[in-house]
Amino acid sequence: MREALVVLPAGSEILQIKEKFGGLRILTNASSPDVRNALQPIEHRSLMVCEICGADGHLWHDGDPGQPAGWLRTRCQEHAHTRILEVAGV
Repeated sequence: MREALVVLPAGSEILQIKEKFGGLRILTNASSPDVRNALQPIEHRSLMVCEICGADGHLWHDGDPGQPAGWLRTRCQEHAHTRILEVAGV
């Protein structure tokens, strides 16, 4: 997110930050092609960072083997099969 704040033009607002298909998505009120092009590599790099601890990670399919249903998660080896509720202590 710090990288995204650096590339956004002055006066821009971040409207939404979310995870989609295992990666970071940033929506702003500055929707020019230049801004989109500046955010794209940042969003792409998020697919190589564990969403839990920030270590090096990669995209995992979190679902039953052989089944199309499930979630894509970007995780390190240690957190590959960790559920978010476990991280939250629930």
